[in-house]
Amino acid sequence: TVVHFVDTTKPVITLLGTDPTSVELRTAYEDAGATAFDNIDGSRTANIVTVNPVDTATIVNHPALSGKIVGTYVVTYNVQDTSGNAATTTTRTVNVVDNTAPVISSITSDATSAGVLKIGNTITFTATPTPAEPYATVSGSYNGQALTWTTTDNGVTYHATSTIALNDPDQTSPLQISGVTMTDEASNTSNAASGSDVVKTIDAHLPTVSSAHIASNNAHTELAKVGDVVTVTFVANENIQTPTVTIAGNSASVTGSGASWTATYTMQNGDTEGSVPFSVTFTDVAGNPAASPATAVTDLSSVTFDKTAPGKPTNLALTNPINIANQTAVVLSGSGEEGATINYTISDSGNANQVTGTGTVSGGVFTISGINVTTLNDGNIKASVTATDPAGNTGLAGKKYATKDTVAPTASVAVSPSSGVVGIGGVVTATVTSGQSDLVANAGCSINGVDVTNSFINPENNTYTLTYTVDAANADRPAGTLPIACIFQELTGNTVTVNAFDTNTLVVDTILPSVPVLVSPADGSSHKTVNQNLIDWTDATDASLPLTYIYQASLSSATNPDGSFSSPIYTSGSLSISEIPTPGTGEGHYYWQVRAVDAGNNAGTWSAVYSLIVDNTPPVLTLPGDQ
Repeated sequence: TVVHFVDTTKPVITLLGTDPTSVELRTAYEDAGATAFDNIDGSRTANIVTVNPVDTATIVNHPALSGKIVGTYVVTYNVQDTSGNAATTTTRTVNVVDNTAPVISSITSDATSAGVLKIGNTITFTATPTPAEPYATVSGSYNGQALTWTTTDNGVTYHATSTIALNDPDQTSPLQISGVTMTDEASNTSNAASGSDVVKTIDAHLPTVSSAHIASNNAHTELAKVGDVVTVTFVANENIQTPTVTIAGNSASVTGSGASWTATYTMQNGDTEGSVPFSVTFTDVAGNPAASPATAVTDLSSVTFDKTAPGKPTNLALTNPINIANQTAVVLSGSGEEGATINYTISDSGNANQVTGTGTVSGGVFTISGINVTTLNDGNIKASVTATDPAGNTGLAGKKYATKDTVAPTASVAVSPSSGVVGIGGVVTATVTSGQSDLVANAGCSINGVDVTNSFINPENNTYTLTYTVDAANADRPAGTLPIACIFQELTGNTVTVNAFDTNTLVVDTILPSVPVLVSPADGSSHKTVNQNLIDWTDATDASLPLTYIYQASLSSATNPDGSFSSPIYTSGSLSISEIPTPGTGEGHYYWQVRAVDAGNNAGTWSAVYSLIVDNTPPVLTLPGDQ
């Protein structure tokens, strides 16, 4: 008997190591391998067929995937037993990762020969990574300029060009590039790298004049006459070539070197009067011309060419009127030739007394303050003013006139009424008497703290009035204490202050009297006419006596069921006592109220309202059966 065994069981492959696994970019990958076992043949490891496509030199993913994976490969393992049974294919995923930062091995430039880079010149830098980085981003700047780096050789080198622009930083010593970094496709950044081969310096600025001054050899350096020498001194911000200079439109003599220069010119009779102009044309040592000629000083210096004696001062102004307050601080002003000395004489009528002094014209005008004319008599005042230029020429005199008044005005104020009591709404008139007919109250005026300036009028010469109306918000004032505070001014500016009224006993009352309390008849009570003979209430209180009272009654009717006081049936006159007789009151339902009035005519608040029924009709009794 022949027995046949049939083998249908596949061998089993078992991976060694991890799955998935990773390997660093640009390093060798060594596979961990696998083992194979068959139930009949036993170990089949030696017969495993491995397919390993892993390429660690190539970047497939750029940018890298999560985990810095730049490439992913699958290694496959296959085996058969001797019976031809094939194992299930086993695989291992291998991720190529990039955790290594780029290395910039060198940075070179094309500025390796001596010289100066000027505006518009360029310098090109070359950064070389080791190994090549085909997908890197390079960051770096030079002399304050951000650079754009590109590669044309698949990352073997990166190039950037910097163009010198106007007003870039100057570099008097060669500036080396530094701080350049390279970031690869997996966001790994290199250490900062620097270059060292730049030899050229940088001049990125046009030359300018940093200081310029003009002066004359005249005693007054801001003026020049025929024969005076005008000098322009100037300093550039860098060394320059010999400049070309004109002064007053004429060629000047130039001396100097480096950045500091001097130009001179002697003024001639044919030169034009006025401000002396100058012009400096210059180029720096590197050949950069100034943007424009220098024509202005950098300080307040100036020179005015003057070959004519000054005219008389114009636009003269003299403090007018001169009064008590300003007689020690009189101001004289006007216009004149720049730099001229002003000589003035101020005198009173007949030149009995004089005040003299000097000043200087600046900016075409002069102002002389603080002139004391207390020694001059009141009346007409004259100022005679001349101008003398620095050469000693004196022009004609200008004249200005003013009036002096140093006698203060007087004023007294009487109040009307001058006695009694004035209450809320009452009007008080203040009469101002003065020796002046031109007073105004512009400086302010108040009575009892209330501004009454606008009420000031002048109904007749030397007599003025003010009007004050008492308000409930004003202060209460006892007899003779009503305050006034006024400053009156005459046309010449002298003032008089009034702080009190003439003697008076006037009382200002702004407080209402108290509210009376109703006594009888009792509220809501009923009476016959023969019994209702008197209405009574308590006395009110107030500081302004005597008090009077006003009694008011209303009657309930079909048209006035509530006894409204909008149409009272009776309103008394002023009652001197706190009661009123009411004999013969007819039948009806009455309402009544009372208020107090003080001596200032201030009417107090109405009292509470009482009601009263007057009933003279007896009741009627009807017995049963008397129908």
